[in-house]
Amino acid sequence: MHDEGRPSPFDEMPLLTLDESIYYNDFNVLGTERLNSMSVGAIPITSIIQYALLEKIHNIELFKNVILEMDRCYLRLVADDQKAKQKKSASKPRKKR
Repeated sequence: MHDEGRPSPFDEMPLLTLDESIYYNDFNVLGTERLNSMSVGAIPITSIIQYALLEKIHNIELFKNVILEMDRCYLRLVADDQKAKQKKSASKPRKKR
């Protein structure tokens, strides 16, 4: 995102509490479970639940909801970034041969 001269959403990332940083780390680990094809897919709920059980997380429902909301925000950022890139490439004049 930062490669095109635009600021990255992470440039102004707040300092995280210990609890928040644990969710953030878990979110990054679970991000490896995404199904990627033509676009980035969501983290499967089954992967979130399996991870919560493996890590012995007590409130699986809360954990699932937090990770799903983080994922929705992440996917929205990715989609917005892709739209901006498409709009930018569509506005460039084509080179004549």
